[in-house]
Amino acid sequence: MSHKAKVQLDFSGLVERLVPRVAELFATLASQDPLKMSFADVAGKTLLDMVEVMQRDGISQEAIAAALGMTIGGFRTKLKKLRETYRESELPSPSGRRPRTLLEQVYAFIDERYTPAKKDVTFDAIVDHFPGVQVETLRGVLKFLVDYELLEDLGRGRKRRYRIAARPLTPDSGLPEVSMLLFREGPMTLSALATRTGRTEASCRKLLGALKTDGSLHVGTNADEEETYRVYDYHIPLGMTAGYEIAILDHISAVIAAVCKKVRLGRHEAQMADLHGGTTFSFDVPIGHPLEAEIAGFLAASRAKMEDWFARSRAVERDVGVPGPDDARRRITIYTGQMVEDL
Repeated sequence: MSHKAKVQLDFSGLVERLVPRVAELFATLASQDPLKMSFADVAGKTLLDMVEVMQRDGISQEAIAAALGMTIGGFRTKLKKLRETYRESELPSPSGRRPRTLLEQVYAFIDERYTPAKKDVTFDAIVDHFPGVQVETLRGVLKFLVDYELLEDLGRGRKRRYRIAARPLTPDSGLPEVSMLLFREGPMTLSALATRTGRTEASCRKLLGALKTDGSLHVGTNADEEETYRVYDYHIPLGMTAGYEIAILDHISAVIAAVCKKVRLGRHEAQMADLHGGTTFSFDVPIGHPLEAEIAGFLAASRAKMEDWFARSRAVERDVGVPGPDDARRRITIYTGQMVEDL
């Protein structure tokens, strides 16, 4: 009779090692959209999300409070404040926009004041418009916007002038985000969709109409007889820029969901027969060696295989029709990636 040795796994140590990686991801993604770059709410929102996940996993408030070094009363007070602060702030505003950062406000002021027929906006005019902001802070904000090629500057000192830099923008239709959410988390009511996307219900209604037109939207009702929406066909084709950020979110979400499921199942080893999990290998090969091209072609080959499976699964869905609520189905989510480094 054989016995497997019980191994004490250091998941807390893993958390400490992951935090810098997550911080790098947040910083990298935020810096790609510098006008909206904001980290002020990260700590509070992250704590609230973690607490709610632990509660869903059956961990008591008393245990969570102890882990945070708080009394149960102090924990409940903090939790109530976090929910009031962040959950209410997630509701879309009437304009569909969240509060703007100082970066956005300065950029918007210059954008509103500058036209080709008028003079550029002077530094003094900007200082006068933001009397509560220190001059050095405004200098730093303006330098940041110029460095990121969002503004152009001319002249020197307090007579320096600013104008909006010409920058090609990819319009955000919102369709990729809505499609992904209704595919991953549907069915969803209109109000729930508006909350999840931060858009107004009117904006979401237009996007639902577009999905209905292309035939990918399925409408149902919930127990409260509210109309619900689901998408069974979500795909961002190769070469499309629109929806790229949603593809990143979907990929990372799939990786995290797979890791969480594997850990929660208590299967802390890899087996060839696994249905949940992942695998990571690195291969150091000489540049120009035939094996380099073979291994480096993994991503292209995987994408081709995935596109083929996707087309065939679409054909199966067309043959069998939209699944009913009692139809047994299995969703298999595959994530794959590749990174190449010159050593």
